[in-house]
Amino acid sequence: MDKELIETLIQFADPHELAGLNEICRFSNLKKSDVIELLKDYKTLYTTDKGLWTIFGKGNGIDNWTCLHVGSSRDIKFELKGILKLMVSRSEKLRKSTIFHKNVYELWTYMDKASVKYRSMYNLCEEFVVYEIDVPTYLKSTDAEEYSNVEYAEVKFAYETKALYWNPAPKMNGNREQELLTNLISK
Repeated sequence: MDKELIETLIQFADPHELAGLNEICRFSNLKKSDVIELLKDYKTLYTTDKGLWTIFGKGNGIDNWTCLHVGSSRDIKFELKGILKLMVSRSEKLRKSTIFHKNVYELWTYMDKASVKYRSMYNLCEEFVVYEIDVPTYLKSTDAEEYSNVEYAEVKFAYETKALYWNPAPKMNGNREQELLTNLISK
């Protein structure tokens, strides 16, 4: 990783210093076959329609824990299974045939944006810890204004930790993360 980029990261001696983090799992040297075992005992805290998770990492020149990503999901366990599998995915070239012809074209597997992002994240650090964020505990008495608490907490957490791989979700299906981020920055 670029030394200048490392210097811009907010690092924590212990992510538990942040309110509301409940550890889901931690790992290094992850294999695809480990993913189900890592998450098997996880029981969600949230009782609303969405929950909030975050991934921290360190190592490879990042001396302390840094927030890599944060996200909300209707099914955190399902989403994390997919993310952890993408972290250790390997791209390979495949030859594709059509109904009439053999070996017509080639394609590379796992080269979509999500696969590349999570593989990059895995290659960046040596150790990882995944947390569920207890939204009421994290927000304490913070007023989410007209936003949902989960949406507000996601953007606030990403902003406060400067989550390396986070971007506001596209403005669709009522998503207002970009608007919320702009409001947080302007305060």
